[in-house]
Amino acid sequence: MVARLRAGVALDQAQRQMDVLAARLEREYHIQTGPHGEDPGYGVRLVPLHQELSGNLREPLLLMLGAAALIFLIACVNIANLMLSHGVSREREFAIRISLGAGRVRLLRLVVAEAIVIALAGMTLGIGIAWAVSALLVNTSPYEMARFLAVSLDAKVLGYAAGLGLIAMMLFGFMPGLLIVRRARSVAVRTGHQVLSERRSQRLRSILVVAETSLSVTLLLGAGMLIHSFLRLQYVPLGFEPHGIVTAQANLPPSYAAGTAQSQFYERLLEQVRSIAAIKSAAATTMLPASDRLLHDPFSIEGRPWQPFGAARVPQFANHQAVSPDYFRVMRIAVRQGRVFSPPRPGTPWLNVVGIVADVRSGGATAETLPEIYTPMTQTPSAAMAVVLDTKLDDPASVASDLRGAVRAIDRGIPLERVATYEELLGTQFAPRRYQMFLLASFAGLAILLAAVGLYGVVSYAVTQRRGEIGLRMAFGASLQDVTAIVLKQVFLLAGSGLGIGMAMSLLTRQILANELFGIHFLDLPVYVGVILILATVALAAAAFPARRAASIDPMQTLRME
Repeated sequence: MVARLRAGVALDQAQRQMDVLAARLEREYHIQTGPHGEDPGYGVRLVPLHQELSGNLREPLLLMLGAAALIFLIACVNIANLMLSHGVSREREFAIRISLGAGRVRLLRLVVAEAIVIALAGMTLGIGIAWAVSALLVNTSPYEMARFLAVSLDAKVLGYAAGLGLIAMMLFGFMPGLLIVRRARSVAVRTGHQVLSERRSQRLRSILVVAETSLSVTLLLGAGMLIHSFLRLQYVPLGFEPHGIVTAQANLPPSYAAGTAQSQFYERLLEQVRSIAAIKSAAATTMLPASDRLLHDPFSIEGRPWQPFGAARVPQFANHQAVSPDYFRVMRIAVRQGRVFSPPRPGTPWLNVVGIVADVRSGGATAETLPEIYTPMTQTPSAAMAVVLDTKLDDPASVASDLRGAVRAIDRGIPLERVATYEELLGTQFAPRRYQMFLLASFAGLAILLAAVGLYGVVSYAVTQRRGEIGLRMAFGASLQDVTAIVLKQVFLLAGSGLGIGMAMSLLTRQILANELFGIHFLDLPVYVGVILILATVALAAAAFPARRAASIDPMQTLRME
């Protein structure tokens, strides 16, 4: 039901009124009671409409917002690092400009103009990419509400992005330039002040690289945990075998209101389907495990009082399915004790337990097994049921037309819905996780790429600044391996520091991802090892060119320049 609250009425106040109304209706109509008149506790729960429509989007959106924020911070740190490196290399230029009469305001205008040009170029490129990708992200989203809301890049979104980009550029692009301008006033060519300035700026750039590396590691670990969790989900035993099974659902019209008419229709349908050459066996059920919503019903045991909480405080509720006798054979659900159904007597008030079957994860791979009650569809008929077909074909979906023909042979007015293989149904259950995994992995890949650029920039600049030192070392007998080790030591020191901080930050990330993770330990060793290897590879790639350039320095030429 959908209702609108009166003005001034809070949700909890309306809930209390509905509790009273629900209790009165239950007493008057006995909506759902056990054989001895037991009250199963059904009621009415009020939920805000926006929460009902978009409740399943909240956690994924917050996760993606957090990942995007980390990428934004990494990009900002990278900008600051690059601008600082660029500015330090221009200290002498600025010092000469100042000595020739250029004022601080003029230099600041130059820095601001450069920052604005870079910001506009970056925002233009970013908006163009977002324009091309946003429709793809919405169309491939497994969340129906994403397509229903028809999200687009409107003026508000573009204005927000442009404002955020300008603020970021002013803070992380303009501030390093301002620092360089201030220091340029006291920089004298070939003085100790310049050496001290260069050391300070190098230390600041190293800190920035460690920061962006740690943020990248945090994203990598989060994406790795999601990927590992998703892979483990693929191998969770569901208690039945979905491979080769085709499913379809039917909902009988009011002309089949009588229970006998309902059960007779599905019995005739199964007979028609079994005559199809490509079908090994067929069955019917009121609920497809790991796909449909669970059907929780109270149950009573003859001679025992019903209690809201039974032994070990387990509620006396169970997931109830009405099935045809061949259901367990088609789904390959093992019979542990007793037997499966034989042709039963309809309409009996009490049902005898004739067998026990293996546990089935009816709620899906991430859900725990729950109490299940299976009853013959002839004793507990239903207008809405699903057929499950075990096929002989490599392409199970090809029997769909034959299945529809079997229904038309009985009643042309009954349509089949959700005709699909069982593996396709399970795929829709994993679609949100797969979507989140893809997006977070994309963010993590972009983050580690930015970290690689930052590492390369710092090490490359350090090699340029240390040409004289490296040349002197080589003149005194340092080998190429020694020179390469100097570069690698700096790269791995920076990457290792970022790795340690990122691993510590990942503990917080794991708490955020707790609801999305399945079957992995607090410290997921395979993921941590994988991230370490990825970061080591990135560090080596970032150090390769600077190390080669350092090894190719001619010591005699360097000494002559010095």
